[in-house]
Amino acid sequence: MSLHKAIECFHENNRLFVDVHKAPEKHNLYAGLANLAQGIQDLEAEMHQIHNELRAIINFLNAR
Repeated sequence: MSLHKAIECFHENNRLFVDVHKAPEKHNLYAGLANLAQGIQDLEAEMHQIHNELRAIINFLNAR
């Protein structure tokens, strides 16, 4: 499962199965899991960007 799909599922579960007034802890759990998955997705994108930048530096240095 992709992180994007996980985020969608956590939001969907929160929307469909949780009454924030009856189960605030469950609401917070799903919201927290969605935020955690989003944070991981953001880190993954940043790591990909860093990888590309390092690859460009290596290519530049090798071309010298």
